[in-house]
Amino acid sequence: MFASSQRAKFAVSEVDPVTTGRNISTELYFGLTGLRQLESGWRDLERRVDKLAYFHAFCWYEAALKSGLIDETKTIFITASNGDELVGILPLQQLRSWKFFLPFDSLCFLDSPHMILRDAVLDRDWVNRVSIADLASWLRKESRVRWDTLACSLMPANGCLAMLGTGSKSRLQLDYQGSGSAIIPCSGTSEENLEHMSARFKRNLRRLKRKAEKIGAVSLCSYSDAAGRNAAIQKFINIEHSGWKGIEGGSIASSVETTEFYRNLASNEDSAANCRIHMLKIGDEYVAGQFGFVSQGVFHLLKIAYREEYADVGPGTVLLNLVIDEFSRSAVIKKINLVTKPAWSAPWQAGEESTKTIQLFNFTPGGIYLYCQTRLINFLRKARLNIASSEGQIS
Repeated sequence: MFASSQRAKFAVSEVDPVTTGRNISTELYFGLTGLRQLESGWRDLERRVDKLAYFHAFCWYEAALKSGLIDETKTIFITASNGDELVGILPLQQLRSWKFFLPFDSLCFLDSPHMILRDAVLDRDWVNRVSIADLASWLRKESRVRWDTLACSLMPANGCLAMLGTGSKSRLQLDYQGSGSAIIPCSGTSEENLEHMSARFKRNLRRLKRKAEKIGAVSLCSYSDAAGRNAAIQKFINIEHSGWKGIEGGSIASSVETTEFYRNLASNEDSAANCRIHMLKIGDEYVAGQFGFVSQGVFHLLKIAYREEYADVGPGTVLLNLVIDEFSRSAVIKKINLVTKPAWSAPWQAGEESTKTIQLFNFTPGGIYLYCQTRLINFLRKARLNIASSEGQIS
């Protein structure tokens, strides 16, 4: 965990530079106070990030910490600067677990079911100047941060950290491929964007819309400005809470922290995370909604919701089809990224974008133990799959 001498300093955010070579100096910032000290430099850095997305934006992390969705007392921002210019930020949490009555300290990206994709924030000109090995080397020398393992999970495979010093690995490093994110194209005409779908599925889209129109006029309401989003966010939260998520306690409205998190995001004006809410209206009723972000021609769809009493008209399906049609006409948004790859997306998607996890281990007794344990588990899992595959071929 944090060194004991620093635990009382979260409120004032300790800042302390260390030189790492390549004319790069690094600093540590803690909690919400530390994040806000970085605001000016962070927003400037956003303009120099390749494939900028919502999870690179200052407002994304501010909303998470300000709402209490993420425990700020366990949050650390490691920054890299070239002279006075900020060129990189690595947002992390410090966690402690116990095995066999022994403590193990880990670093990971800010972790929440509401924060699925993650990445570092890096200046495009510095991505190939430093490597994962450089990052690991500095962290292993940094006595103020205790860690046995560092897990950077669910990163876009073409994102900042995954591309850092491509080909240069650290000692005690393991890499994993993730399940990826489903992609729906929106760059062509409405017909072109649906041409990869089966004829049967397209007939079903038309059938569901006609069925909805028998209930009332079907319309798409899009909210891309702060005033509109502030008016729409409660409607979206109410719809999501009305179904099984509300009953099981997994809806946004089931938690004060998650409610505040989404409200903060809806009200932000950060161009790096341009929030957008879509609502499907049938007659006078709002029956489905989408919550996401637009950046560099991509709509990242984070949340969907619909009223279950309208399930037989497929409100989520009707809404997504209308959104694709709207994007086709706008020529601004080229694709929809579903962030994950849910089962329902199979008929829609025309491809996927890979995700990746990088896991580093420290040269501590705990780090070496966890590295050996992880390698052994991976070996046994692979051997078991090979045996099962061989048995299947024989049978």
